[in-house]
Amino acid sequence: MKKHLTTINDLTYHKIWKSGVRTFYASGPNGFCNSTQPEEIQEFAALVRQDGRKIYWRNYFATTEELLYDFSLQIGDSLPVNGINFFSGVFITAIDTILIGNEERLSFQLNNGITSFLVEGIGHDAGFLQYFPPILECANRLNCYGQNELPLFPENPTDCDYSVGIDKAITLSNFNIYPNPATDVLIIELQNEAVKTVEILNINAQLIKKRILLNNRNEISIAAFPAGVYFVKVQNEKPKRFVKF
Repeated sequence: MKKHLTTINDLTYHKIWKSGVRTFYASGPNGFCNSTQPEEIQEFAALVRQDGRKIYWRNYFATTEELLYDFSLQIGDSLPVNGINFFSGVFITAIDTILIGNEERLSFQLNNGITSFLVEGIGHDAGFLQYFPPILECANRLNCYGQNELPLFPENPTDCDYSVGIDKAITLSNFNIYPNPATDVLIIELQNEAVKTVEILNINAQLIKKRILLNNRNEISIAAFPAGVYFVKVQNEKPKRFVKF
């Protein structure tokens, strides 16, 4: 199997990761999203495949795929309702093309102004896999889009940082997980005693194995696991996830 790809029911998906620094800020009168210290993240986000101008996805624990975006739609057509778009009355009022690098991509304008852009392969104001605004509580913002560490959208981005390393060990503030992908043995190295236990879940959120971590270097046998997508949840103040074939 090729790197970064996985096959489910004879359909081939790309693995999407997210990496960076996440911070929440107070939103609304109840302050649901209180300000927090920046949190380093590097985790699996979703499985995505493309069929023509339609994009399908499986999120963390989905058992079936879902139509995420359909850029074959025409003016007057409604966007698909799915796990990131809860609004059934959103339809297309105008279609344009914009140049991203050397490639022309479709750009939709929508009727209710819930997002200032919806661009093929990029997403909307909040990002590619994030909820469509408005979200009354915690929300996201897309700062920029790029390929091969080259910023491409918007025209003059000011805040771009590309640091996703899919093929490398997942190295975080207090533990390392490798190899990635793994076939026989998964190794977890601890930097301190903050990490206590680890859980391995399959794509259906079923617990496959749970292990108490007693040493600085811990080996977990996964040779008996069927090929597929798995998540490692490390029990500390910042749970993380890991994906293997």
